Amino acid sequence: LLFENSSEEIFLTNLEGDIRLINPSVSKTIGYTPDKLLEKNIRKIKSGQYRETVSRNIKKIKEKGEKFIETEHV
Repeated sequence: LLFENSSEEIFLTNLEGDIRLINPSVSKTIGYTPDKLLEKNIRKIKSGQYRETVSRNIKKIKEKGEKFIETEHV
């Protein structure tokens, strides 16, 4: 319920950056439909903000062997 109703954009990706799950705020902010976003790699989304943040966090996960990481709140 929190995931669906959050005004913050929430992406779940795999370690390659492929988008696996999004909340409704992502579609509203970025302008892609959920179906189109779930076909994309987050690194190919036009917004550099997400691309840079996700790339940095995926690198941290791989280096430290962590399973989850919270990104920054904007």
